[in-house]
Amino acid sequence: MNDAADIPEAKRDDPPQGGAGWRTTNSHPAKCSNRVPPEGIVLASGFDNLYLTLSLQWRERTFFQLLESVKEEAMQQEAPIPAVLESVDGREPWMFTVAPYGSEGYSWLLWSTDYFIKLTGAMAPSSRPNAMVEIRSEAMWRLGPLQAVSNVITFFESAGAFVHTPRVSRVDPCLDILIRKKDWDPGLQRQAVTYALYRATHNSGRKLSGLSIGRGKLMARLYDKVREIETKSKKVWMYSIWKRDVPPRSRAIRVEFQVRREALRELAIDTVWQLFNHPGALWRYLTEQWLKFHVDVDKDYRFQKPLPWWRTVQLEFMGLQPEHPLVRSEAVSADRRRVAQQLFGQLTSLVAIDDDTGDVTPERTIPLDDHVKKVKEAAELLNLDEKKLGKTVVRKLVRFTRRVEKMLDAEEERKQRGFPLQRRMRRTSSQAS
Repeated sequence: MNDAADIPEAKRDDPPQGGAGWRTTNSHPAKCSNRVPPEGIVLASGFDNLYLTLSLQWRERTFFQLLESVKEEAMQQEAPIPAVLESVDGREPWMFTVAPYGSEGYSWLLWSTDYFIKLTGAMAPSSRPNAMVEIRSEAMWRLGPLQAVSNVITFFESAGAFVHTPRVSRVDPCLDILIRKKDWDPGLQRQAVTYALYRATHNSGRKLSGLSIGRGKLMARLYDKVREIETKSKKVWMYSIWKRDVPPRSRAIRVEFQVRREALRELAIDTVWQLFNHPGALWRYLTEQWLKFHVDVDKDYRFQKPLPWWRTVQLEFMGLQPEHPLVRSEAVSADRRRVAQQLFGQLTSLVAIDDDTGDVTPERTIPLDDHVKKVKEAAELLNLDEKKLGKTVVRKLVRFTRRVEKMLDAEEERKQRGFPLQRRMRRTSSQAS
């Protein structure tokens, strides 16, 4: 891990100017052959998650006062409370949720669909960062890494802070590759050549579902991405990024590393701009030195060759991924479908509980109105009136709202109906100066 010869010096703190030297698109032809070559086909690559530490210099305590008042309300209701931060320069307002508790010495926990933030009440930087920020996968792929980080900086500037250079706490570079089904089997672990001591194979029945290599400051995961999407993450928007189907007798494999701060510093990467200026050098170290998959590991290392598809993994990482605006609509559609499925499942359970007909014939039909009636009956059972329903919706609004226009329309309707509004903070011109 100390051999960083392949990593060029990373002392520039300037933001990268467009990812020179790397392809800026991962588009594929709309119609592709079902035949996957031995070297595989790259579907996408980039940074899936990014964790930052921030040193903040605050000009005032106004934002802290907002957070504390919202947190107190959240403690009283024993539930997270949404809030909105407005800027004075015409930018869209920031929607986020405040937890009723802190964690690990951080006074406030804030989150949205894109970010998770831990924040202290310190006015000035110290040996401990004022803020920890997780930029989530959806934001990284929808906005691109540069814009995603820029939005974090803008958020804190709108709240009244000066942001020192963000430092990287953890980054998850990844590449999705289409390989032949026969190349994805439990024997793959024996072909790994790595500095790591820990290795584990994960199976689903007799089928390989994934590999884990390494622990702690540096680890790698290889897994069937389609299976993971369908059974766990539900990130169906990745299919739009791939721009092609996964043909029969093939597998879409995610090659993903988790690189923590200790490992990054050994590779001379400290700030987020150093990371963005040298994404390829980091990837080469990870896939050419720290981990490789060879055709014949029993041979002398001088005569070993990488598996054809692993050679593609080594060569085809594209650096900073471009933005994919369609991710937003795909994510919203996925949310709607998932919640609709849950709703339908619960509604059918309510209908079945009260059914005393004894009719279990497969041909039986039930009017949809019977399900709708159960919604009102359930509300009466729980003493859920319009006011309580409004409060519940407000608490969940930030979790599902990805468009500010929707939020503003919904807030106006709540105002007309007399429901409680979201907590807001508006910075005045005097506060901004």
